Amino acid sequence: MRLFKLLVSFGAALAVVFVVGYIATLLVRADSAWWLELRKPAFLPGNIIFQICWMVIYVCLITALTVNISRRDLHKCLMLWGVVLPFNVLWCAVFFVWNLALLGLAVLVLQVAALIFITSYYIKNTKELWISMIPILAWYGFLFVLNYGMVMMN
Repeated sequence: MRLFKLLVSFGAALAVVFVVGYIATLLVRADSAWWLELRKPAFLPGNIIFQICWMVIYVCLITALTVNISRRDLHKCLMLWGVVLPFNVLWCAVFFVWNLALLGLAVLVLQVAALIFITSYYIKNTKELWISMIPILAWYGFLFVLNYGMVMMN
């Protein structure tokens, strides 16, 4: 029964992360005139680096979410995951569709705050799940700095 519950949790986590990632990808317009004219920080990685990093982050998200769904004692964090994941889509819309970099920064602040809370909860309530949060927090922190750099430069 435990294996079945874990497989169902994995399937749910995989589906959620896939849908969020897919919708976010549809909103990213790296060929728009606004993006091309935007001054960007020198530390902006190339597209291939972004793709690789997002793949790693998606694996970490699926791992954390699978365990979170399968363990009743971690269900308190599901509401916060309900902020973090849809806000990926929201950030893409705000930044790439509506071209509002400052509002995008506000979305990232909310995501980072939710991720910090989730991580602290995992640290207190799991032995190793919080480790999957380290790359996620690092990546979202980097995205915040990158978005902030674009706001300051433009």
